Amino acid sequence: MIIYFKERYDGKSFNDPNDPAPWIQRWSGGLLKEKTKAEDEDITGLIQRAKMVARK
Repeated sequence: MIIYFKERYDGKSFNDPNDPAPWIQRWSGGLLKEKTKAEDEDITGLIQRAKMVARK
């Protein structure tokens, strides 16, 4: 999920050489919860798409 959120919300690729390591340390539990909630509310988000597939 962190890699997905990084690419979707930061606009940076997972392999972006301009994003200094260790970028993963910047993702706290609170930030993950915030992004997960936003993703769940966004109809184009991964979580909503997965829920639609599960309903079929």
